[in-house]
Amino acid sequence: MGVTFWYFICLGILAIQEVRASIDDILQNHEEIELHPELEPLVTDIILRTPDLNCLAVVCDETYQDVFGHYFFDRLKGVPFFKVFVKENEDLLSPNYATLATIREIRKNGCHTYVVLMANGDQVGKFLRFGDK
Repeated sequence: MGVTFWYFICLGILAIQEVRASIDDILQNHEEIELHPELEPLVTDIILRTPDLNCLAVVCDETYQDVFGHYFFDRLKGVPFFKVFVKENEDLLSPNYATLATIREIRKNGCHTYVVLMANGDQVGKFLRFGDK
């Protein structure tokens, strides 16, 4: 095998190591990146000021799922918590079985505090109309 062949193998190994190092850096810093860092303390503080907080129902989509992290859970220890994750294409006037079952469980447990964070305003409107039924 010629010198050129080994040279290309060495360059390939170096390139792979550089890519791997870059990916490791991204993964290490990924947990530190929050898409909505200002919302978590705001939502948490509002919830903590709610009188007679017996439980909490969170309805969110993928866009706002990261709002509920360590800060949120550390301050709401002991409060029963339900989470409804809504897919972006779900029709909330007629929710799917899993969503409907969770909402029924929330009502059955007498939970009166809801936090609704969704990027799709149409879905929020449909969810509110569904709740009025």
